[in-house]
Amino acid sequence: MGLALRWSDGVEREADAPRTIIVDSAAGRPMRVRFVEAGGRQTVLDVTRMVLLASPADEPTAPVMLDRGPEPFLWLTERDGQVRLPVSRILRIEAAKDYALIHVAGRCHILRTTMAELEARLDPSAVMRVHRSAFVRLSAVRRIAWTGRARMRLYMEDGAGVDVGPTYTQRVARALGAKGP
Repeated sequence: MGLALRWSDGVEREADAPRTIIVDSAAGRPMRVRFVEAGGRQTVLDVTRMVLLASPADEPTAPVMLDRGPEPFLWLTERDGQVRLPVSRILRIEAAKDYALIHVAGRCHILRTTMAELEARLDPSAVMRVHRSAFVRLSAVRRIAWTGRARMRLYMEDGAGVDVGPTYTQRVARALGAKGP
């Protein structure tokens, strides 16, 4: 059973019946999201922070915390809207106070988020935290330099060097299959 909805472009389209999913917010609170889908487009109808779900027959009666797993992309805000950035295109991420500078080939995007929030959202087998203020995409590392006793520096595809923090050195070396100095 479909619905006729007027979309933001002013065109009325037939849409599927609204669906509800439950997701974890970055803050760890469950959110109920109702959305409709038409012609490959999804439009969110409403988002509700939950303490307890209402109990229609098709929904559980207790709060549900879903482990969504790592996100395959990030939504980044630009002047004229948002752009979807696949995590596989990220070279490195560096912290700048309450922002993250996300470096991709030839471009740098700014995202208002903390490093802790990013760490929870990203797959550590693809994009790993290597310093309290840096992440790298492991497959974008081209060279490892040991700059002293247990000090590591990673060189990326774009030529940038990223220092590895002392508490991350062993984990990063293991993930990259590198041997010590």
